[in-house]
Amino acid sequence: MSSHEFGINALALPNGTVMITDDLVQLLDTEEVIAVVAHEVGHIHNRDSIRHMIRHGLIAFGFGLITGDFEFFLIEILPHMAELSYSRDDELAADQYAADILQQHTDIRTSTLISALKKLHQQHKESNSEDNKNTLWTLFSTHPDLPDRLANLHQHERAH
Repeated sequence: MSSHEFGINALALPNGTVMITDDLVQLLDTEEVIAVVAHEVGHIHNRDSIRHMIRHGLIAFGFGLITGDFEFFLIEILPHMAELSYSRDDELAADQYAADILQQHTDIRTSTLISALKKLHQQHKESNSEDNKNTLWTLFSTHPDLPDRLANLHQHERAH
């Protein structure tokens, strides 16, 4: 997948396909790429894409029924904002799924996923330094802050 269009990224599609960009493969070592793919498999396992599509449709329909107005802002923007907290929770759950699956089926430790997240975060910060200073960037981010994700993984690792 072209990094030009998607940046350094990996994503899980509703049909179960995991896509990763060339730049992600170049940035991370092999075990870190596997850890990121395991995270994306967590989204597939948890059916996050399908749940997001259903949730988005229901929220948009609800706003339309309540207000009688099915305009773009109500259909596209507000439902997305309402969905963000769900998305952040889904990211934490996918992190935990990745840690579990790696521990159960490979010799790759949770610290490898943590290392990958740190590298991706640093790269994102460097390429979007102006956006990171903007509170709207944080508001619209579907991913939890890195410290939250790391704390979640460390806590999960201690429990297992």
